[in-house]
Amino acid sequence: MKHLATILSIVATSVIAIACSDSDDNAAKNDNLIDIGDGESIELTEEYYAGGVLGTVFNNTASAYEQPTPATEQGGFSQAFQNGEYLFERDFNQNKDGAFKGLGPVYVRNGCIYCHPGYGHGKRQTEYRASTHGNGYLLVIYDKQTEAYIKSVAGMPQTMAVQPFKAPVDESLIHIEWKDYTDEWGNRFPDGETYALIYPEVTIPQEAFYAPIIVTRGGQNVEVSIDEIGVKLESTIGVYGTGLLDAIPDDEITAQWEKESDYFNSIGKTDALNPAYWDQANKQWVSYYKGLTGVNYVRRYTYAMSRGPLLDAAGANAIWNITNVTRSDRRYHYLDLNYRTRPSPTMQRSHRKTPRCRLSSTTTSPNGTRQATWRRTSTTT
Repeated sequence: MKHLATILSIVATSVIAIACSDSDDNAAKNDNLIDIGDGESIELTEEYYAGGVLGTVFNNTASAYEQPTPATEQGGFSQAFQNGEYLFERDFNQNKDGAFKGLGPVYVRNGCIYCHPGYGHGKRQTEYRASTHGNGYLLVIYDKQTEAYIKSVAGMPQTMAVQPFKAPVDESLIHIEWKDYTDEWGNRFPDGETYALIYPEVTIPQEAFYAPIIVTRGGQNVEVSIDEIGVKLESTIGVYGTGLLDAIPDDEITAQWEKESDYFNSIGKTDALNPAYWDQANKQWVSYYKGLTGVNYVRRYTYAMSRGPLLDAAGANAIWNITNVTRSDRRYHYLDLNYRTRPSPTMQRSHRKTPRCRLSSTTTSPNGTRQATWRRTSTTT
């Protein structure tokens, strides 16, 4: 089956490839490039449809990643798609009523689009500012001894706060330095062409942390110095295509793990697949993702395979964790333990008749998120 599609972006890539060299050898190589026509339209065979005919959109504009798939439109889900866009693209605010209310008290971003501009991935940054559109970085602050997240900030550390609260980390003190890197091949392709590589080194001083730095070692929470923790940057990825992954049935994902078990077992690599999730010898799961509903799901999302289906995993959690907005069925905030119990000097100096609260109780949600319940104790004057 053949279809018509606009592919000016492919034309541009080919022009660049042709213009890169005037040598006879390269000219001969260019003769073998696929003839893509005049750049207006072309008939494409099925292998061009990476997401299948119903899951692939051809668009060469700046909004390419924002388009609904043919399956979405043909299935009658256009309104649901637009509702999702509405939530994804708007800023949450500090209002007590109206649309998109309830931001904070501390938060990572005002909304999703900051980290996923155009529904794609973030841009390289030379400083960490949560309000910068396109800053797709999340801080990973960890204990160098155990490689585990520290306990005195949330897993996704918050650098913004609604007054009179203070942010757990002062982002103005975060320093990002990009350094040159030389790989094992000397940054050189086999044909002699060279390339450059860089990597970020991130440092955060002690004074940037609102609370003492706490880590868990041997089952106990202990305070450590700034020299005992490390900082990495986790960069967001594009959200396009996640619906296609979500549509894969659990049993087909399991069948693929079984197939890979057969292969690795046949060549004697009996520990090739992650034993924390999968029993390679017996070809069965040893760990499932248990989402907000408590139902077991096959793991399929994130680098660490830590999420299951979109509606009961990352997609259902992230928008609320990032903004710290509660819902009628999600009555808790995304907070670290220390922040909940540490009094705020700023709050104590806040305006007349500001409610003063203290932690009443903490519980754990089905997916392991810590939940806090606050109770008004008095009113400052």
